[in-house]
Amino acid sequence: MKIKDISVFCSWLIDGLSDKIQENVLLTFKNGFISKIESVKKEDLSIDSVFDFSNCTILPGFIDSHVHLFMSGDHVLENRKVEQNNDYNKTKEIIDNNVRKHIKRGIVAVRDAGDNRGYTLNYKPQIPFYLNKCGKALYKEGRYGNFIGTPVSYYDLISELILRERNKINHIKIINSGINSLTEFGKETKPQFNEQELSEAVFTAKSIGAKVMVHANGRMPVEISIKSGCHSIEHGYFMGIDNLKKMADFNIFWVPTVYPIKAYLEKGKLSKLESDNAARILEHQLEQIFQAKRLGVKIALGTDSGSFGVLHGDSFICELKLLLNAGFSVVEAVKSATINASILLGLDEIGSIAKGKQATFIAVKGHPSHSIESLQNIEALYIRGCLHDQ
Repeated sequence: MKIKDISVFCSWLIDGLSDKIQENVLLTFKNGFISKIESVKKEDLSIDSVFDFSNCTILPGFIDSHVHLFMSGDHVLENRKVEQNNDYNKTKEIIDNNVRKHIKRGIVAVRDAGDNRGYTLNYKPQIPFYLNKCGKALYKEGRYGNFIGTPVSYYDLISELILRERNKINHIKIINSGINSLTEFGKETKPQFNEQELSEAVFTAKSIGAKVMVHANGRMPVEISIKSGCHSIEHGYFMGIDNLKKMADFNIFWVPTVYPIKAYLEKGKLSKLESDNAARILEHQLEQIFQAKRLGVKIALGTDSGSFGVLHGDSFICELKLLLNAGFSVVEAVKSATINASILLGLDEIGSIAKGKQATFIAVKGHPSHSIESLQNIEALYIRGCLHDQ
């Protein structure tokens, strides 16, 4: 794709930074970067020299902060088992397809949350796309996590495991709890690692310039993870208000991944008890998100795509809608998937529309109040100043 110097007019702009929606905006791009942002009247423009998106809202390119690219999100268990045991070539086909699905929804960057063979470490996207990699997640031997990671035995030094892939990884993924129980509401599993072990992992990660994302559900697993100095809590179901306050105090991001539990409700073959508990878990997590917003916890949108019934790309729209259900405005939801996520992933060049930033953005039809639904059919996607064919 050839980079062109262009100007774009839109009726509405959500820039990822402001809490306000700007109207009647002219964006000028030079060498793939934003050189000027102006408030104008359409009738004053020479439309021949401007790309006209006057019926559209423009937003920054989106970021999904929690995906598993090696899996498709199939809800058929037999198919999922096959995917978890594929060779690299088969897995690469799945990853290629998943990346295309993300791009189709205007997602230009993802943070992978682990695969059991570390295949993502060797994957290079064939299209302009940001992929933050961790390879294999780390979990305690005998505990939950074997399908996305490698076990840490009682004889292993977690620092040595981290340093093995230091030249390939962008971040570290550690699993510090189990998953939600659908038969016992609010059941908490024991932490997989103690505070000393997690602190060692965070210290080692920082020494190589990598952040640490921690899978943690329940009060104690999350509390230990916070004390270790991790950069983000993944999932965080049933963590409680005290942990949310600590996350706000220590500037730790939360990636709540709400849609996976809804996917079980929609696609899982659940008993009455399991269905009732899943619905309660969903409502509890939405309430925690509401409280997190009130307390000032930084939330980055992540879908857990690749999990049971959680399709890449499509689930992003579902996750955004769930944030709206939790009390977020459209602008706040967009921020969680743009500027907040870009800070978490360390992708300074994207995540907002501002002078000097990369010209990576999407245009969707209609007023911002309809922008989430309009992601089903994106009008245009520009990546690094170039129009991307959908």
